[in-house]
Amino acid sequence: AEAAALAAPMITDEALEELEGLIQAMVSPEENESLSHDEADRMFHLTIAQATNNPAIIYTIENMWRMRTDAAKLQSVYQSVCDEDSADREREHRAILDALQARDPSAARAAMRSHFTRMIRALLKASEEEAYREVKRKTSESRSRFLLTTELD
Repeated sequence: AEAAALAAPMITDEALEELEGLIQAMVSPEENESLSHDEADRMFHLTIAQATNNPAIIYTIENMWRMRTDAAKLQSVYQSVCDEDSADREREHRAILDALQARDPSAARAAMRSHFTRMIRALLKASEEEAYREVKRKTSESRSRFLLTTELD
């Protein structure tokens, strides 16, 4: 969220145009053969980080994305959330872009925080649902084994 706040007063018009194009690529990846919606999302956040001209912010955002792509479990949960919430994803990215275009650090921070908060909640919910399905599967297997053993006696 702080990256957006720091970028707001100094982001260039060129970077804002790039962000607009990246939102379009997220929404309609079939129209942009060079970028998947995930890559457009990553570039959106990196463009904001780069607009801060702060190497620590850029490094942090790059590592957050690396963690997301390197952790297989996180990647599958993240993908399921993105597939289900594409309308929210577009709305949130537009709100961030609107705040940056207004050069409003407080609004940019709030929009980015709202985006992250929804994503974290959705990721937690998806993780919990996945864990519940796994427990249910294991319980069903145990029940089947127990019933099979009981029938043999």
